[in-house]
Amino acid sequence: MSRAARTIYVWSIYALVVGAVLAVIPNVILGALGVAETQEVWIRVLGVVVIILALYYWDGAKNEARHLFVASLLGRGFAVAAFILLWLTGGPWQLLIFAAAEVVGTAWTYSALRE
Repeated sequence: MSRAARTIYVWSIYALVVGAVLAVIPNVILGALGVAETQEVWIRVLGVVVIILALYYWDGAKNEARHLFVASLLGRGFAVAAFILLWLTGGPWQLLIFAAAEVVGTAWTYSALRE
């Protein structure tokens, strides 16, 4: 597995865990982040979507799908910008935790792709 693929593989595991928690026990992660707990189904739907994305990334890493690695830089960069914008417009500060995780992951993937 290339270094770039490894960055995507690690990200897929992170996404799989976050997605599973959101889908099965969402209030655990919400409570840990200081966000109000919910009984709404939509947080679980988001968890399912994150799991699906994690599976795409897992497969992409396994198959050395370099085009996916490059595309992930755009998507993850957008996520950083969106999380910061949401925070700036009144969203909870905890969005910055996810933004920071994406900055670190994106930088790692970018660095690996430059090799």
